[in-house]
Amino acid sequence: MTTDSALSALVRLGLAALLTVGIEAPFLTLVLFRELKRGKILAAFIPVCVLANLATNVALNVFVLAAAMALATGAGGLRPAIWFVVYPLEAAAVAAEYACYRALLGGSSKLFLLTLAANALSYGAGVLIFGHV
Repeated sequence: MTTDSALSALVRLGLAALLTVGIEAPFLTLVLFRELKRGKILAAFIPVCVLANLATNVALNVFVLAAAMALATGAGGLRPAIWFVVYPLEAAAVAAEYACYRALLGGSSKLFLLTLAANALSYGAGVLIFGHV
């Protein structure tokens, strides 16, 4: 990997993390605002949400980047192989973020589905902006 491509990868990782936080944190905060305000945990939820999203996004994208470099064949064979990595990691990110939110709000199917929806929104935006893996 050249210096330019390494810098480009770091910039993309940073932009992907900002995109994720910029979509998921406001989405969940707005949708859950009444519950967060009623429970007086709005101030605690926002940093937990931001940190959970940063942690899962950076971990997922670094792992995918490493897998892409390890699996690169130069013959177009990477894309089908990398999907077997991306989807389980996305599911793990949803589970990890839900666990963080559940610690503050208590578990519920609504919270899980909202966590899943937030991840789907940010994943979709990432695909639109950066393209598929």
